[in-house]
Amino acid sequence: MINSWMEFGQIQSNKKEKNKKPIDIYFGEGGKYTADQLKNRAKMYDQLESVIKLMKQDLKELMYELEKM
Repeated sequence: MINSWMEFGQIQSNKKEKNKKPIDIYFGEGGKYTADQLKNRAKMYDQLESVIKLMKQDLKELMYELEKM
């Protein structure tokens, strides 16, 4: 997921603030967020939630198929 967020430009690996990479703000100890960073973080949580729901759906389907055996 992190790689896709980097590819789409949601997070960048270059330094922007005082020795802190934007990726550190999202996945490290945190820090002060700008309004745009907070909106972006919320979008990333939504995307993560969607991926988890799809995984859960796949697992339910697998469980159903295994029960039929």
